[in-house]
Amino acid sequence: MNYIETAFDAIFLVFMLGSGFVLLLKARTRTEWLMGPAVLSVGLGSALLLGVWAVSHFSGDLPAGAFGTGRLISAISLPVFYVLMFYIRAGVYSRRVPNQTVWLVWLLAAVSVIACMFPQNHFWEGDFPKTWAVIRLVPQALLGLLVIFVWFERKHKLKRFRFVWILMLLALLLYIPAELSRGYGSKLYFLLIPCAVCYMLLAALFINAVLKPVEEEKEHVSREAKKN
Repeated sequence: MNYIETAFDAIFLVFMLGSGFVLLLKARTRTEWLMGPAVLSVGLGSALLLGVWAVSHFSGDLPAGAFGTGRLISAISLPVFYVLMFYIRAGVYSRRVPNQTVWLVWLLAAVSVIACMFPQNHFWEGDFPKTWAVIRLVPQALLGLLVIFVWFERKHKLKRFRFVWILMLLALLLYIPAELSRGYGSKLYFLLIPCAVCYMLLAALFINAVLKPVEEEKEHVSREAKKN
């Protein structure tokens, strides 16, 4: 099982990092360029954690320092991803978002990051205090649901982006029980595998949108820009 998990982790990292750099290099607009950092935030956010985890499978030793740092980076990368996805949505649909929503997104992102900074998270101690896992997850989940909603409300406007919201929702719903079960020997931790698949599909969707633009959708974006 260790070999299969390690192989999947390697495929995930290579795909996400490769996709992120392709998006950065091929982007023609600011919105397309933001897709690169969004994908990279997931890949880079998981890189150290997955790397240390893979090494521990075969060495039998889990370096607490590197693993704790990986947990912290992974926790912070999620609100970063959601903020980037929020601005990608605004650019894709060329539609101004209410200021209240913008402020709420940044507020929830800030609270999420601050919650990760408290020493009570015990990132480097090797244990997993469930109370603080909940404290971290609540603002992250609210931020995720808010960003998912703003994608959902426009899902029928552009066909190639109509599945973004469902991929984000599935990833969030799979991530929450997996994160809460971390360190308790629960099989729910393996929900991170289909969660990772959702992120890979999202990256593939972005690459397809950047490399194969549809004239009809570009005209739609232009019309939306004129309305606003």
